[in-house]
Amino acid sequence: MAITTLGTLPSAHTNGAWALTSLGDDRFVTGGADGELKLWRMTPANFAPTPAADQVDDQAPARDAAPVTLLAEVPNAHRLSVIHADAAATNTTTTTQCLATSAFDGLIRLWQFPDASLDSRLEIKTTGLEAFHVAVSPDGQWVASGGDTTTAAASGARTARAATLWSTDTGDKAQQLEVSTTSSTLSFVTCLRFLHQADDHPSMRRLTCGGNDGSILVFDCETGTLESHITAAAASRLPIRALHQPPAEPTLLLGAAEDECVHLLDWRCREPVGTLSSSGSGALYAVTSAPQHPLLVFAGGADARVRAYDRRTGECVHACSEHRGTVWGMATVPTRPVRVVSTGDDGALVVMEL
Repeated sequence: MAITTLGTLPSAHTNGAWALTSLGDDRFVTGGADGELKLWRMTPANFAPTPAADQVDDQAPARDAAPVTLLAEVPNAHRLSVIHADAAATNTTTTTQCLATSAFDGLIRLWQFPDASLDSRLEIKTTGLEAFHVAVSPDGQWVASGGDTTTAAASGARTARAATLWSTDTGDKAQQLEVSTTSSTLSFVTCLRFLHQADDHPSMRRLTCGGNDGSILVFDCETGTLESHITAAAASRLPIRALHQPPAEPTLLLGAAEDECVHLLDWRCREPVGTLSSSGSGALYAVTSAPQHPLLVFAGGADARVRAYDRRTGECVHACSEHRGTVWGMATVPTRPVRVVSTGDDGALVVMEL
């Protein structure tokens, strides 16, 4: 399959960007190290591509364009760097429109996103790094936060806080998800992801947590029960830094880790089913896939490259070298053809088309 680098927008964020999430249509949001949020829209499919860095010759045009349009920006969305962002899909009869952002200021902010604007709706105050990562439930009713697990005593057993669930309507705490420290070495939750709903396994109320010890936890949010505890990066015990669930495969989880691998796991069977290795890439911090091309997995991280892997062979089939710093965020935007957008320490947006 041909994967084309359509273009790069170097000036998307002047001080770097760590957060990026799709809104489920042709729009996506980025969060900057300066606390700024930006709302973008993909341009039509007839955009003329810019040659990728690894294809540049003496006549190649400059890296100064990408198929995106800036719709809105919020300069002081957070007082400190935006760490993460997540959103429920675009508004439907069963989905509450909700974008959540977290930052080093300890705040979770909730936003609505009418066509060309970002409107602040609610602010949730947390302590320390309790909200290092956030995730929004598919129905938009809950936002989960995770980070510092702060050990606490509960019912005579020592437990660690894996995540906290908050109501997106009131901002009140709805549930705290805990794991026993006698069976877990978890001390920091590095990433979160709500599972998509499956017809035979309603997973709207299930939350996955990636840990600093290489583990992936799956909780039933209604009961607070820990359903799965899988050590994905078993050999290295290095942190899982990003989680992704392919929409068409509700029991499959992809975990990008600091051991230079994307780990594929069946969360229901509680076992690994494959590994995509990027030896020499350094830590991986972002992972995604496209429903139209389910056998491709995209990952990016410390070496500034975005790689595409074939799940059948584990082979890297494409590497984009447009970034000039660590890649922190990546998302699939369901345009036609589908596009993958990434961002990172260089503040650039890089867009690839499948």
